[in-house]
Order: sequence, then structure tokens, then C-alpha cells
Amino acid sequence: MPENLVLQKIKKQDQVKEQPALEKAASKKNLLFFFIIIVSFYLRSRGIYNGLPYALNPDESRNLLGILSTIKHLISFNSFESSPLYFYLNALVVFFTSGTIDINNLLNTLEVNPGAFYVPLRLISILFGVGSVIVLYFIGSIFSLLTGLLASGFLAVSLLHVRFSQIFLPFSVMTFFSLLSVLFILKSYLNKNLNLFSSTVCALFSAFTNCIGSLSIIPVLLVQVVKKDFSKFKFLLGSFLLSFLLFNPQLIINFLEFIRYLTTSYINGYYDYRYSSYLLYLFNFLIPGVGPVVWISAFYFFLYRKNDYDLNLLSILFSLPVFYFAVLGLFHLSYSGYAVLLLPYMCLASGMFFNSLSFKRDKKFLFIVLLIFAFYIPLKYVFKYNKIISLSDTRVIATDWVNENAHGDVKIVWDKNSIQTKGFAPYDKNSLKNIGVDPDSLVDKQRFYVSLKLLENKDWFRILRKKVDYVIVNSLDAQMILREPGHKLEKKYYKRLLKLKPFITFNPYLLELEKKVDSSIVEDLYSPLQTLWQRERGGPLINIYKL
Repeated sequence: MPENLVLQKIKKQDQVKEQPALEKAASKKNLLFFFIIIVSFYLRSRGIYNGLPYALNPDESRNLLGILSTIKHLISFNSFESSPLYFYLNALVVFFTSGTIDINNLLNTLEVNPGAFYVPLRLISILFGVGSVIVLYFIGSIFSLLTGLLASGFLAVSLLHVRFSQIFLPFSVMTFFSLLSVLFILKSYLNKNLNLFSSTVCALFSAFTNCIGSLSIIPVLLVQVVKKDFSKFKFLLGSFLLSFLLFNPQLIINFLEFIRYLTTSYINGYYDYRYSSYLLYLFNFLIPGVGPVVWISAFYFFLYRKNDYDLNLLSILFSLPVFYFAVLGLFHLSYSGYAVLLLPYMCLASGMFFNSLSFKRDKKFLFIVLLIFAFYIPLKYVFKYNKIISLSDTRVIATDWVNENAHGDVKIVWDKNSIQTKGFAPYDKNSLKNIGVDPDSLVDKQRFYVSLKLLENKDWFRILRKKVDYVIVNSLDAQMILREPGHKLEKKYYKRLLKLKPFITFNPYLLELEKKVDSSIVEDLYSPLQTLWQRERGGPLINIYKL
């Protein structure tokens, strides 16, 4: 008995000694988690004023016009991708930030100060982006605290996630609710308390922001399959589909147009990727999205280290990205925003790999080196991306110059690639007409589009000189057109124009750099957007020609 008492006292003393050490370790991990949250918010908030006061992103512009259309027409169906509920909630944000629901006042604000709409809507997207980082920490912590910290850290510095958290498209919100649904279902499965209400509601919210978010119900349904409760499986599936269609009436009302939309997407995707792999195309976004170390370690985990964890839990967790990837491949949904939902799962798999590696003492050095590069590479290019988007756009610089130096009623030709990457006008004309706006009153009146129809005319240059005073050209895009095969009319246009002496030349991306820096092979390999590297060091030059 005395010996047992002595042993018990020794154990208690050891526990008392270990408790401060455990508390200290826990406080360090809490500080790390808090630091990750601060970093994720900082990186995303840097792009909140991107492009303003001009509307340079056509996808954001289309989204904003859908919100204004909802305010004008309470029953309006603006998109197949998002439900009317998504637009209603965003319309409330516009109402509270602007203090009015009068469509005329809103349109005046849109013309004079579009940032009054863009900034609060982007802020919401940023908050949901940071929320995804937080939720991912709790999902990873189910497996281990280190997994949670690493997974959330990888997502915090992910270039693709940062990029889509800075603009008010539905992908940031969709990813947040999808991850929240997964967190609830995993907690419920582990506690053997199958209360599926929270996870189902979150899956519905994910589906309301974007139709493809409806796949968030997959883990919930899979739990019923694992439990072999097929009656509940049928009830959940039926209830979810009914609720989804109830809040997405446009899919029923315009069913034929929706089928045509999917068919067009598939056909376009087929012609785009028949000479290569859609899988490789998607990884074109995923690889730079999280960096090469994270995605390689994620695949290594699936191949060799998955048996270190509960396979049933892993099958529930990774069921969503598997089905999601299959749907993307089936319909060839090629927009880069669709890859955002896959990023957290790559971060989780990589976090599990590093967690397993940390237990091997003989590989501590490898663990540290890989971890440094896993954070360094994407973080470096997030800073680079934020720096690039903070620089003045070609349109801003050229417009400022024209306003300062060109007096009187002048007309300008904008080379369409000098304004933005997609399309010519920042706002769709049909969408403007739908909310009662004359497109010419909102779209820059000084802009004159050089159409192919004009270039087919023999006297196209003489006609152009009569119609406009200045031509603004992004020389980088002009050089690309001249190098590529085809584009006969565009080449004729650029060759004739480039023979003229530029009236003035800008090189905005070299203003702060003393000299050009050549990129190395490694930098080019890891650069997420090589054009960022090229533009920071070699242009583009902006040439203004006076006709």
C-alpha cells in the first residue's frame, strides 16, 4: 500500500509539472492560429480597391447589375449559376450601405462612384474568405492540431483563394458554407449524434450562392450510406432537392435554356481541351493556387500515407472534392473560380502529410525544408499579385493623361485588350437596358470600338481618322497579336498603327524599378501568372497615337 501511495504521489507531481508545459504549448498554437487569421485578412484586404474607380472586372460588373436588377424587379432571375436569394441578400447590403432603394439614385452612384457598391460587397467576400480559413482549421483539428494549423495556413496564403476573396463573386461564400457543412457532419459522425440539420442547412446556403455548391450535400448523404440508413438517405436527398429547386425557380422556368447553357459549356470545353486534358487544364489553376509543394505532398498523402488516419472519416471528408471534380470534368466548367472549392481539400491532404512526417525524427530536416517552401512560394506570389493589382491600370493612366492634356470634345479608340482581359465594355448593354439605363450614358462616350467590320473596309484608316482623335494601345497585346498565327485584320490594323510615332508612351510597371531583373528558370516555373512577372519587368508599354 505505501508503495502504491508513493507511485500515485509521483504521478500527481508529474502531472502538475506537465500541466504548465501543456498550457504553454496550447497558448503557442492559439497564437499561431490568431497570426494565421491576421495574415489571411491582411493579404485579402489589400485588393479591396482593385481597379477602382473604374469597373474593370466584367464578372463583378455582371454580378452588380444582377443585384440592381433585383432591386428594380423584385421577381427577377439573373443567372443560372446563383439563386435569386443570393441576389436579394446582396441587394440588402447595397441598400444598407447606400441608404436608398431608389433605382435612379443607385444608378447615379454607379456612374459617379462605383466604389460605393464594390467596396462593401468585396469586404463581405473577404470576410467569408477569412472565415473559410478559420473553418478549415477546425476541420483539420479533428485529425490533429498541427494538421489544422498547417491546412489553414496553406489556405491563408493560397494565391487563387486570395484572388477570389478580393472580388464579390459567389465562390468565396460558396466555399465557406460548404466547409461549414463538412465540419458539422464530421463532428456529428464522430460524436455518433447524427443531427444533420446544421450541415444540411449550410449545404443549402452553399447551393444558393452557386448551383454547383449543391454538391456540398454529398458528405451528408455518404454518412447515411455508411450507417446503412437508406430511408433517411432518401428523405434527405428528396428534401434537399425540393428546397434547392424552390429557391432556384429559374432552373424550372427556363429549363430548356439551362440545358442549352450546359450543352454549350460542354461543346466549348470539348473544342478547347480535345487536344489536351481537362485534368491538366484544371491543375493549371490548382498548382499555382497552393504552390507545388502543397499539391505534390497532397498527392503523396493519398498514395502512401492515407492509412495513417481513419479511412471512413477520410472517405466522408474527401467525397465532395471527388464528385465535384467529376462534375467539373463532365460539363467542362473551365472558369478558374470553380477550382476554389478544391483548394481547402488539397491543403488538408498536405497538412495530414506534414503531420505524419513530423513524427519521423530522421526526417525532421526534410520536414522543415519542405514546410518553408510550402509557405514561401505561394506567399511570395501573393505579395507580387497584390503589388501588381495595386498599380494603376492602363485605362486609368491613359484616361488621366487625356483629361489633363487633351482639351475639347475628343474621341478615343481603346484597344480592347488595353482595358480588360474579357470583353470590351465593363457593363453588358442588355443588362443595362433591363434596369432602365441607356448604355451610352454609362459606358464611356469617348470610346470607339475598332470592329472587324470596319477593318474589312479598304479605306478603314481614313474612316478611323475621321471618327477619332487618339488611339491608345497596349503594346504587349499588340506584339502578341503580331506573333500569333491568324488575326489577319488585327495584324493589318496594328502594323499600320505602329508605323506612326507614338504621341506619348507610358511604362507604368517600371516606374518604381531602377532596372530590369531577368527571371530565372525556377522563378518562371513557379510563377503563378507569368504575365505578372513579365509585366512587372518588361511592360506593358502604353502608346498613345494621335491621328
